[in-house]
Parts: sequence; structure tokens; C-alpha cells
Amino acid sequence: MNSPESSKYRDLLLSLPSVVVFCTVMGMVLVGFFSTSSVEAKYRAGAQKAFKDNEYGRAKVFYARVLDDDPMANPRDWLSYADVLAATGEEPRAKSILDQLAPDEKPGYGPAHERKATNIAAKLGESKDPDKLSKLLHHLTYGNDDRSIACLKAWSTYYMAVNEPTKALDKMDMVAKIDPNYLPVVAHMFGQQGDEAQKWKLAEKSVQHLSLELERDPMNHQNRIRLAQMMLVIDREDDAGTTLLEGLAIKDDATIRTALAAYSVHRFAKEVERNGKFTRKLNFLAKALQFDPKYAPAYTQMVFLFRRNRDESERKEVKRRLLEMVTSGQGAALAHFALSDLYGIERNAEQMQWHAEKAYSMDPGLTVVANNLAWLLAHAEDPDLDRAMELARDVVKTAPNQPEYLDTLGTVLMKRGEYDDAIDVLERALPAISSKKNVHEKLAFLYEKIGQDTIADMHNQQARGIATAPRIQ
Repeated sequence: MNSPESSKYRDLLLSLPSVVVFCTVMGMVLVGFFSTSSVEAKYRAGAQKAFKDNEYGRAKVFYARVLDDDPMANPRDWLSYADVLAATGEEPRAKSILDQLAPDEKPGYGPAHERKATNIAAKLGESKDPDKLSKLLHHLTYGNDDRSIACLKAWSTYYMAVNEPTKALDKMDMVAKIDPNYLPVVAHMFGQQGDEAQKWKLAEKSVQHLSLELERDPMNHQNRIRLAQMMLVIDREDDAGTTLLEGLAIKDDATIRTALAAYSVHRFAKEVERNGKFTRKLNFLAKALQFDPKYAPAYTQMVFLFRRNRDESERKEVKRRLLEMVTSGQGAALAHFALSDLYGIERNAEQMQWHAEKAYSMDPGLTVVANNLAWLLAHAEDPDLDRAMELARDVVKTAPNQPEYLDTLGTVLMKRGEYDDAIDVLERALPAISSKKNVHEKLAFLYEKIGQDTIADMHNQQARGIATAPRIQ
């Protein structure tokens, strides 16, 4: 007869095979699971490395072995895959994946919502399209991440678009706290909104931060230039100049020279504000051209200085400095262009056109020179309308939305008797051009020529209204 204890051992022994089988099976399952996970991890790592190395074909192959059919089952990998597709020009497929991960009408995967929000914000520009703003708000709401600079910047874009600058600045303030390199941008934004105290405060912080950055890497001209710009904001003008000159001594290149030219023009502008002496103002402009002979704003200010000063000896000195630039062979095209403007101020049409021709022959790529030459050719005593047309068309092809260039082309067309084409071009110029009165007068003339007297009268009224507006104020 078996004892209870022997029965217990017998039952235990009989049950051992099933226990062993169960453990063996579970072990195999776990090994398979971890083995599969390990392989997926390797593919994922391979895809990420390939993407980082711009090897998008390899990245696609790796992701194809990791991805499930349902994007929401593995959204992180699908979002990365969408980046790969976008990088290889497969925008429609990338967009389709993003739309599945972050629908426009309901919540989805947070990082995908953030991605769509930043994409919309980047393309928003000056648009106040309600549909775009609604989508932007939706994706920001469901992708909101106050630790993400991209998300905070998108929020700032949204708030600026809906005329809530205070909230926009709050978001950018958060950006600057995460990354102090944004301090100059945020300081500028506060200045634009008229908050000079906050602008000054952030500029001081920026100077402290950038000074430390420059100590770590004195060769970094970008940080050096940003530091000088922030020093100018807090009226440390001499320190800004010293900082830039130190950079020139360490590494002489075009970037630092252009920055020094811009700094010199800034000092010129300050002298104008202070009503400083002529020689001091001219010397700052001469220094600007010494640092960068092709720095266009310096030539623009030379013309301004000439126009502003009635003293004949001072005007001669400005002209002499520009002639020196011509004979030095550096910046000659821009110097000729400035001299053309100077002779225009003196109403010397022959010299004005001669210098404009020289400027254009030296650098045909200067659109402003070509535009002015087209204007001169069209208004000469013996106009060359064919050449003026050729120049004006080329300029507008290069800069199709520049109102002054459109005005020149429209005027040439008008002088050629091509009235309908002239109307089309001048109407494109009208909304953004500063000299609206002149354009209204031309349009009035053109509409009268084609028999549209009512529209012609309306343009004449507009022109007269602009002429009387300053007296009303």
C-alpha cells in the first residue's frame, strides 16, 4: 500500500515532463521574442544611421523590415520613414503618412502633429488664411511640447498671425531660455513691438552669453558678429568695433570685412542723427568701402550725403572719393552707379547716362543698375526704347515682384504705345510702390488712350487725393 508521502513524490515525478515541456516552450517563445526585438532594433539603428549619413536608399530598406501595415501601431518609425521619403523627393507619400499619423480633424500622434504644425508655420508667411490658421492651431494643440523649440516658434508664428504679439513674445522668450542663441532674435522682436526695456535687457543677456561663446571659440565669426550687433543695441559702439577688428586680426575673410563695413555705415547713421561734422560722416563711409569695396549700402549713403549737403566743396569731396573707388578697380561698378546718381542730382544727363552705362557693362547682374539704365534710355532726348525694353524685361524676369522695376517696364511699354501691356504691368506695381501718385497718373493716361474714360477719371482722382493728403494732415 502506498503511503501518502510516496503518492506525493509519484505525482510530482509524473508531472515533471509537462513542466519541462512548458518551460522549454516558454523559453523558446521568449528567446524568439528577444531575438526578434534585437533584430528590429538593429534594423532601426541601421535606418537611423543611414538617414543621418544621407544614405536614403539604405534607410528605406531597413525601415521596410521594421514597419507594420498600420502606422499608428508603430508611429515613431513611420514618422522617421516619412522623413526619409521627404528627403528623397517622395513628398506625396510622406504627406500621406503624416496625414495618417496626425489627421487634420482629430488627435493623432503628438510628434507628427508638431511636425505638421512646424511645416504650416514655415509656409505661412504674411498669410492670414483662416483655414491655414485653424489647421495650425489644431496641430499645435495636439503636438504641444513646451520643451520643443520648433513647437514654440510655431506657436509664436500663430500668435503673430492672429495679432496677439504679447503671447508670441512669451513663446519666443521660452525659446531663448532653452537656447540662449535665440536671445538676439527675441530682443529684436521686443524692439519691433516697442518694448525697449525688455529689448535692452535681452540684449545685455545676449552679450554675456555670446562673450562666453567667443571665449570658447574665438574663430567663430558668426558669434562675433552677433555679439557686435547686440553691443550696438546697448550703445557699446566702441566695444562693437573693437570686437570686429579683433576678429579681422584673427581671421581675415569676407564675412568679417562685410560686418565691419556694416558697422561703419551704422556709425555714419549715428553721426547723421547727432548732426555730426561732414568729415567725420564721410570718413565712416570711406572706412566702410575700405573694409568691403562692394558693400552697396555704403554707396547708397554716399549719394545721400551728397544730396543732403549743399556745400560745393563737400560735394566735390564725395565725388572725389567715389572716383577713387573707380580708379582703384575695386567696387568700380557700384562706384559708377553712385556717380550716375550724383550727376542725376546735378541734372547732368550726359554724365549720368555715361556712368550708368559703365556700371552696367562692368556688372550686368546688378539689377538696380540695369533698371536705372533702362529708365535713362527711355527718357533720353533721343530715347532707345528697344534697348530700354530689353533691359527692363530682363530685370523683371530676375525680380518679378519688385514694384520699382515693374514701374520702369510699364513706363517703357507706355512710351512704345503698348498700352494694354503697360496697364497690366503698372497695375501689378501699384499696390506696393511708394510713388503711387505717378503710377496713378500713368494709368489715367493709359486708360484714356484705350477709351476707358471712367477708369481714367478714377485714377486721376486717386492721384489728386495723394497730392493733397499731406496738407490735410
